[in-house]
Amino acid sequence: MISQASLDSLSDILDLESSCFVRYLQEVAELRSSADGDDDVQALFAELYEESSAGLVDLSALLMDHAAVFPQVTWEMENARFNFLRPVFLLAPVADSIRGELEKLEELAGGLAESGWEEAQRVVESLKDKKSKALIRVENLAQKLGETKSDPPERSGSSASRW
Repeated sequence: MISQASLDSLSDILDLESSCFVRYLQEVAELRSSADGDDDVQALFAELYEESSAGLVDLSALLMDHAAVFPQVTWEMENARFNFLRPVFLLAPVADSIRGELEKLEELAGGLAESGWEEAQRVVESLKDKKSKALIRVENLAQKLGETKSDPPERSGSSASRW
C-alpha cells in the first residue's frame, strides 16, 4: 500500500510541474517575436511546454490510481513582468526557474525514495532528467544567441513626457 506521505509528495510534484514558469509563458504571457532568435526561443519554449505536459500526464496517471487529485496551478504575481516581452529576453529567467524547479524536485523526491514506490520514482527521475536536459538546451541557445545584444526595454516615465 502507498503511504499518504508518498501521495502527498507526488501531489506536490504535480503542483510544481503544473505551475512551472515555461507553462506560464506558453499559457498566459503574450510574447512578442520581432527579431532574429525569437522564433528559435519560441520553438524551444513550445518543446519544453510539451515535455511538461507529458510529465503532467504521467504524474496524473499515477495519482489517479490512488486518489482524486487535481493540480493546483499557482503562478507568482511577479511573472506578470515577463508579459509582452521578446522571447530572447526570457532565456535567463527560464534557466533560473528550471534550476529552482530541479532543487524543489530533489527535495520532494526524497519522500518517494524512502517509501519504495518504484513506479513513482521512475516518473520523477524521468521528470528530473527532462528538466536537466531542458536546462542544458536553454543555456546552449542563450550562448548561441549571445543572450541578445541589448537589454530588455525599461519604462522611464509616461508617454506624455515625450511630447
